[in-house]
Amino acid sequence: MRLLLLTFSSKFFPAKLRLLDVKMVYHWCIVPMCTNTSVKTPQKTFINVPKSGKMRRLWINAVRRDPKEFAVSTVLFVCEDHFKLEEDMANYMEWKLTGVKKIMKKDVVPHLFGCQKDRKRSFPQGEPRRAALKQIRRDLINEAMTEPSPSTSTSAAEETPAEAMEHQSTPLDVSCEGLPLFKEIGVPQYRSKYVQCNTKTSTIC
Repeated sequence: MRLLLLTFSSKFFPAKLRLLDVKMVYHWCIVPMCTNTSVKTPQKTFINVPKSGKMRRLWINAVRRDPKEFAVSTVLFVCEDHFKLEEDMANYMEWKLTGVKKIMKKDVVPHLFGCQKDRKRSFPQGEPRRAALKQIRRDLINEAMTEPSPSTSTSAAEETPAEAMEHQSTPLDVSCEGLPLFKEIGVPQYRSKYVQCNTKTSTIC
């Protein structure tokens, strides 16, 4: 009976629905702070980390793990939360309809890290990343230029037009009361000294 059921399922059902003849393997996401596993979140899709040396290092470095942590023969997985499967998968529609083996694009690495708080924004590789960063800079600059300061907005909202006119027409009163206007400077007195000279005058006839 079991053999007939397996044969029937292999002929008439796509690979995604062949639950009886698929060997169950425990999957866990290697991204730090991501808790998705095939037991906890069985509805999630898990993508195999490439086995080749270069791409394997790129994937592991992208998720902020040390490649030395894992043996070369260890099978690693990254869950779908760190990809945009519609854009990152080469055979997305075929996999969605028939359940064939997932094939990721050659230059794709994990790039979405919502589970990591220190990575508030994560972007795809290449030009979209630079364009998104420029847009964020423009938004921050525009927000800083258009947002009024709290003190200015509060005072402007509380002050009525009549009070504003009164403030403009009222002269500035600067009181000098209590401040000395003149300062006496003592000049020492000295007795003048002079020499009296008697000159003799002679008359010449």
